[in-house]
Parts: sequence; structure tokens; C-alpha cells
Amino acid sequence: MEYQGNIPFSHFLKQFFSKQRKFGSRDRKSIATICYAYFRTASVWKKKNPDDEILKQAIFLCNQIKPEWQNGISSELLKMKDDSLDQKCDSLQLESIHLFPFRNLLSPEIDENKFSSSFINQPHFYLRVRSGFQNQVVEKLRAKQIDFEIHEDVIKMENGISMD
Repeated sequence: MEYQGNIPFSHFLKQFFSKQRKFGSRDRKSIATICYAYFRTASVWKKKNPDDEILKQAIFLCNQIKPEWQNGISSELLKMKDDSLDQKCDSLQLESIHLFPFRNLLSPEIDENKFSSSFINQPHFYLRVRSGFQNQVVEKLRAKQIDFEIHEDVIKMENGISMD
């Protein structure tokens, strides 16, 4: 089963996983993370069909290296995982400005490099908290050791955090 682009990828994944029952929830989440990392970086790769090395580099560029994946990632990339996007692209001999393929359509006021780089990271998750419940929510997040920031009645967290 190959993605053709005629439906949103999230719907395709849902259909794919409903037919492929062998994947557990962690597998599904990992596969989705890898796919989205590739999609976020697809325009910089010379090859159109991703191989293992391109997928590893996409994960590296998107800061998606999970502890259980570190054995498959080269030690050179792991040393640079906290570097800036430009430094990572330089080390892979890529140009970050090519992350967004439609640069010629941007308004002149938009910084092409910053705009292109913004596609790399998954946006944060924002949780709006009802008045009077913020202390309870904060207590539960701290008990689960989840990193967060408070902005008035909104709590900002990394996307993909398990809230169980």
C-alpha cells in the first residue's frame, strides 16, 4: 500500500493501520513520526524515494531522535543533535532554505530562511484550562514530570506527550 497523496496523510495512516493489525500503538506512533519527519524535509533530498539513511537524517533534522532509536543513528549525528538547523544542514551538505519549495511565492517581508526552518518542528500543544482548575492541572503535570510553560490560562507543552 503506497501513499498517493489523494487524501490527507493522517487518514491514509488510519486506513493503513486498520488493515495492518500487527502494529501496536508505539509502532504506529513511531511510523507516523518517521513519515512526518520525511515529509517535513522531503524537498531537500536529491532522491525521491527515501532509503534508511534519508529517514535517519530526516529524524535527525526534525529533532525526533527517540532514545530507543539511538542505536540506529550514527554517532556523528548524535553528537550534533543539539546543534542549530543550519549547522545540521551544513554537516549533511544540505541547504535549509530548500526546506520550503515555494520560496519564490513568499512576500518580500518574510525571512525565507526562518520560514523554511519553521516547517521542521512539530508545533507545540496548547491546553486551555478553565478558570479555577489551573492548580489541579499543573499538579498533575508535575506529578507525571511533563515539561510545560504557563501563559495566562493556557499551558504550552511539546506535542505528542502521553497524557495517560
